[in-house]
Amino acid sequence: MYLQFLDELKHRYKNAKNGRTYHFDTEIQPFLIHSKMIAKCIDDCDLDSRFTYKIKDKVMSTITELAMSAHIERFSNKLFTEMHKYISHWFFYLIERDSK
Repeated sequence: MYLQFLDELKHRYKNAKNGRTYHFDTEIQPFLIHSKMIAKCIDDCDLDSRFTYKIKDKVMSTITELAMSAHIERFSNKLFTEMHKYISHWFFYLIERDSK
């Protein structure tokens, strides 16, 4: 679920950068609802010494912000990459931690 979400973010951002315009009601809004479900899953994750409340809150807000920004052609590539790497890091951390 997390990895598919990351792939979809990249795909949508690449398409937006290439000039694709997404329709809000049929394409963006359902994706935003999906991103809120992902954020809710993160909210349900247990805290630990690395994954603190502050980190959890930032990951959830970054998910929703990036889900919207991925549809904007003029959104900075550098900022997209940094935000994508940030949530990727925590997704992989949680997947690894919770698989033990």
